[in-house]
Amino acid sequence: MMIWSLIVSSLPWFPSALSPFSLILLAIMLILSRFPWLGLFCIVVAIQEIRITDRVEMLWPESAQVVSCSGEVRVDRILTQAIDFSSASATWTRIDCPGFEEGSRVKLQAGPNYRFQTGDRVQGLFRLSPLIGFQNPGGFDARRHALANGWRVKAQLVDGEILPQTSQRSSQRDQTNAWPNPIRGLAQALLFGEKQALDPRVLAVFETLGLSHLLAISGLHVGLVLAALWWLAGRFVWPRHPHHRAIFRSGIVCIGAYFIASWTLFSPSVVRAGVMATLLSLIPLFGLRFTLHQVIAITLVWIVVFDPMIALSTGFLMSAGAVLLIAQILWATRTRGLIHLLVMQLGFSCVLAVLLSHWLGFDYPWLGILANLLIVPLLPLLLLVLATALVFDWVWLIAVANTVISWGVETLELLLFRTNFGVIPSEWVLACLFALGASVLLPKPSPRWSFLALVIPLMFQFESREVDRLVIHDVGQGSASTLISGTTRAIFDLAAGQAERWSRTGQFLPMSRGFDLAAILISHGDMDHSGGLVSALRQVSIPPVIEGGGSMGDWVRPCHATHRLGDVLVELLWPIGPVEGSENRRSCVYLLSAHGRSVLMMGDADWFAESQVLKALHRRNLLGEIDVVVVSHHGARDGSNPSFVQLVGAKHALISVGQSNRYGHPHREVLAGWAEAGAQLHRTDLDGALTFDFRDGQVSRYRQTNPSRWSQEPIGQRSNGWSDQSIAGSRADG
Repeated sequence: MMIWSLIVSSLPWFPSALSPFSLILLAIMLILSRFPWLGLFCIVVAIQEIRITDRVEMLWPESAQVVSCSGEVRVDRILTQAIDFSSASATWTRIDCPGFEEGSRVKLQAGPNYRFQTGDRVQGLFRLSPLIGFQNPGGFDARRHALANGWRVKAQLVDGEILPQTSQRSSQRDQTNAWPNPIRGLAQALLFGEKQALDPRVLAVFETLGLSHLLAISGLHVGLVLAALWWLAGRFVWPRHPHHRAIFRSGIVCIGAYFIASWTLFSPSVVRAGVMATLLSLIPLFGLRFTLHQVIAITLVWIVVFDPMIALSTGFLMSAGAVLLIAQILWATRTRGLIHLLVMQLGFSCVLAVLLSHWLGFDYPWLGILANLLIVPLLPLLLLVLATALVFDWVWLIAVANTVISWGVETLELLLFRTNFGVIPSEWVLACLFALGASVLLPKPSPRWSFLALVIPLMFQFESREVDRLVIHDVGQGSASTLISGTTRAIFDLAAGQAERWSRTGQFLPMSRGFDLAAILISHGDMDHSGGLVSALRQVSIPPVIEGGGSMGDWVRPCHATHRLGDVLVELLWPIGPVEGSENRRSCVYLLSAHGRSVLMMGDADWFAESQVLKALHRRNLLGEIDVVVVSHHGARDGSNPSFVQLVGAKHALISVGQSNRYGHPHREVLAGWAEAGAQLHRTDLDGALTFDFRDGQVSRYRQTNPSRWSQEPIGQRSNGWSDQSIAGSRADG
């Protein structure tokens, strides 16, 4: 049942490139071959594919034109609440656009003059645009995210007004606005699921400790609350009959689960925890006996059948996986009593810290491992204090709790930033922690130490066998690339973004987590190339080399001559000294060489810079020998000089460009010039992420190698990359 539970958990993410018909045919073959469980699995996957395909039709096509409509929406959930930007999940209550009906959900965005609250009604003029799904290996997909949230379209509020709606939930939330920080932010996060009021110090400390997921209404909190309700109901002397008392306790848990789910507006993790608690309380009434693993499997299947799109939610899958792991731990250790629970929590902390550090690239300090042991058991007490303060509005309790919380945060800051508790353990120390945690969590009858003797070398001694390659990420109108050589990673440009507001680093940083990030090389200071710098430095360990061209030279080290990144040699071709001129002219141009093949990274270089690059290539006897050129300035006219295009003689021309961008990139004459020079064209707006393999010299397109169920436009084979489809995709010249 353990294996079956794992299969059910991974069901929505099964990497199926087969059609539903092929899956059903495979299922019939498996059933006839006496593999009924695998056959059933294929049937369920086929059903899931059909339902997802049906839901895709609800989304606006990515090629749809932007339109403006007046209407009214109701804010269901706050997504982002910054000083000058807000976003929320909302539902149309009135819309004057054809093709939309009441009840359709949208992703609502607004500028600095608007601040949303859950339950508000917003009426005015909206600019509607499709939700673009970026195609990156391991990156975030906006279309997938839209399906998980039920959004049909993105709605930008152009001009309108907010009509506040008073409800018991909103009035109680407003009651906490008078509380001092940090208790105000914690109350709104833990009781209402809204993180925007969190004290920056609290958020920074919890993020560094790796515990920021606790600052929300999560499945863990719901489980604690419902378990407390079950325990309290069992302390009553009425009803006296055991069966009636069981019905009473189950009723209390069911009512509590529904109330919490409605209170949190049916958050996926809360729904999962509530359904599990309901099943656990009802099953004994019918004389049935199920293991916790079976309950988890039933819960996941029931939720996926009820709403297949909720299975696309990362939060749902993470919470289901966490509960599955905790269930395995409980089954293995048979814990009893507070001391045993604390020992289990210590083991869980050690194992979790090692797994997340090694495979996902998160850096947990010593204090993060210890804090997981101490903070989680204190959550029920904190929730009780916050709920009591909210219900009775006791000023003295609020003041005392705020003082204790402030003192706790200051203590954590002191330990984290001024002592060795802030040091990140080495890999050998992590191996010892994993051994300690596993020895606590593994079943006692099992051969623990022989198992660990096999697992630890597998985790820490195996080296990566990845080939040397360059990935041009699909980040919209901007530029971001990752160089991969063994376990070494280097990032060229960081896509569009604005510090402290937003960035697209989530599209490409996951590829570098858990590996050695050797360098961040930024071509120049334009925001579509450097906008994600602040966000990136907060998410990964700071690499030894950070350099940039143009105005970036005022903030980081100017572009350097040569780097050896794994097996790849990176040479700076331009500029070789101080340069006067535009930001694009001062853009750094790199030559990447490995295994007898070469790549030119042009940044936004203009015609003058390209002429200097030709001289540098001539000195190296590389004219006509370049394999790949990452085309300058997203295919704009101020780059790709016809002489440069002909003399370079590249086999492949890669263009990082946003779909339907307002600049008209790439321009027709640039596409025609590269095609006439014999280069095969590849574009991120049509092909998704592009990958060049230094060993075989081939370019792969992500949309072709990974068929996507989110794109409604077929990706056809193009002999030279320049066809009617590519010309149409470039839109009008800008």
